Amino acid sequence: MAKLIKCSDCNKKVSVNASTCPNCGAPVVPPKEKPKPEKWVSFLIGAVILLLILAMCSSDPDETEATTASSAEVVNGEPTPESVVAETQAKKAQVEEQNKTLGMTPDEFGERFMAQSKKLGLGEHAWDKVDIKEGAVNDTFTIKISDALVLNGGVDKNGELRSLTYIMGKTDKGDEAAMNMILLGGITARVLNPDLPKEQTSQVVGDLMISAANKFAQTGEATESKIVGDVKYGVIASKALGLWLYFESVE
Repeated sequence: MAKLIKCSDCNKKVSVNASTCPNCGAPVVPPKEKPKPEKWVSFLIGAVILLLILAMCSSDPDETEATTASSAEVVNGEPTPESVVAETQAKKAQVEEQNKTLGMTPDEFGERFMAQSKKLGLGEHAWDKVDIKEGAVNDTFTIKISDALVLNGGVDKNGELRSLTYIMGKTDKGDEAAMNMILLGGITARVLNPDLPKEQTSQVVGDLMISAANKFAQTGEATESKIVGDVKYGVIASKALGLWLYFESVE
């Protein structure tokens, strides 16, 4: 049975398939149907909540050990002359300014990623040695996580990471891929900003993803980003490009 709507002129009910109103003769204009949002858009909120719960509930004994070890160094170690410290920091800052990276190689990132995943109770994610392709300016690598999700990495000529980008293409398993992306993104943020609280980095990833999802649902395009420490977090949502979650060194 055809759907009935109100005539815009006389308010009488008329079939949506009619060309004119049988009561007043006015042309029938069918209402425009709102486009259904991508499945992953509505699914992201649940994924973000799960990410935050994992971040708040996970314990990290290494943090306490690191703090204790640092304090012991100050008490038991010989104080470093201020002039030497200042000179070393200046040289380090100069090198970093000239060659800004994420401060770790792909293999070092993989080791820390697996350790964080285990601490969150998500099991051990295998990280095989990546196949780095040489480029003119930066080198690159690609890891296939699933049929719907890949990780692209940018590598500086010094061997350290410059960027990491999770990409979800067009798929009928968008809910599953979005869940994986946000969880992997939360772990990645933790690895890249280990000195910040887990809740903070997870919140940034979640906020960016939800904000981008809301804009995408309205316009079909969205770009969000935020600088956290020395790392730029960003999300791109596009019907043409899919959903991207990236982390890159701040120039």
